[in-house]
Amino acid sequence: MNQRIKVVHLIESLDIGGIERLIETIALGIDKTKYNLSVWALSCGGRIADRLRRAGIEVRILGIDTYYNPGNFFKLAFMFRADRVNIIHTHTYFSNTIGRIAAKIAGVKGIVTHVHSTYWEYSRRNLFVERFLSRLTDVIICCSNAVKDFVVNHEGINEQKVVTVYNGVYKLARQNNHTRIAEELGIKDSDIVIISIGSLYPNKGHDILLKALARDECRQTEVKCLIVGKGPMEAELKHTADNLGIKSNVIFAGLREDIGNLLSVSDIFVLPSVEREGLGNAILEATSAGLPVVASNIGGIPEAVIDGKTGYLVKPADINELAKTIASLISDEDTRHRLGIASAELYNQKFRADIMISKIEQIYDEVIGNA
Repeated sequence: MNQRIKVVHLIESLDIGGIERLIETIALGIDKTKYNLSVWALSCGGRIADRLRRAGIEVRILGIDTYYNPGNFFKLAFMFRADRVNIIHTHTYFSNTIGRIAAKIAGVKGIVTHVHSTYWEYSRRNLFVERFLSRLTDVIICCSNAVKDFVVNHEGINEQKVVTVYNGVYKLARQNNHTRIAEELGIKDSDIVIISIGSLYPNKGHDILLKALARDECRQTEVKCLIVGKGPMEAELKHTADNLGIKSNVIFAGLREDIGNLLSVSDIFVLPSVEREGLGNAILEATSAGLPVVASNIGGIPEAVIDGKTGYLVKPADINELAKTIASLISDEDTRHRLGIASAELYNQKFRADIMISKIEQIYDEVIGNA
């Protein structure tokens, strides 16, 4: 194919989130001499849409917010055909459903879908839809082996169509502007800073983290916890921190785009998820910055955290174990340093953005070649 391969990534919205940032990583890093990649949001834009546009990536907001209107399938199919799309790459259930059917109607050569977590909450209808649509799909990319196992064994999808491609992130190196960031957040040089990055939803387990920090072994004036993200649990979490008597130790930083700066003033990364977790992009960003990681032993997390070498795995929702593990790192700088070095090495081996992008490009080439 002499002209560039036209690739469209389809997602519901483009505000800040792990999946949206993953799409941004692919869009920025893909070989632009070979691929003409654009990102289409079905319902609405957001911060990632703005960042992609500033980087020169084409973004479209389609205003499609349901698949119960059959006309939307044909509307989307018409757009695929008019743009002569070669590959459609879908993300999340709504986009996966409408995108794959529309792509088939339009005669798109390559249909790729990306599964980002273990969706145990899927109903029988959801599972039926996924199995049916898998027949229309060339490749199903899973972000971890745990997700692949879910897709094959729980959703019942043909293993030959499923491949694991670990998420990759750009290196978020420790910055040199510690003083400015520390002053902004009210962090002292003597503080031990714990950071947790993620949307403030129940499944992320921030309440478990707060309860662990309130235990005697963690309750120290020099311990600060940065909670980065927004979501419906924010007010409740702030109330919890106040009730636990640790309000002065917890900093709710909100949505931030300077994650590298926040990691630069942090000592320990914690992801206390209690339900599902495909891999945890925030973990990968923490490893890229050489931080030791404490995370729940759930989903694909054990593939990103080597217990005892790059961090520690704990039982989900186990406040006691989480508190003891965090406390052991608070009091042991040498262990934090050792785990952090190994964490950075693991990132270099498995979770760099260029590794992920290279594998996705290979999938695109195979899909086009096999069409």
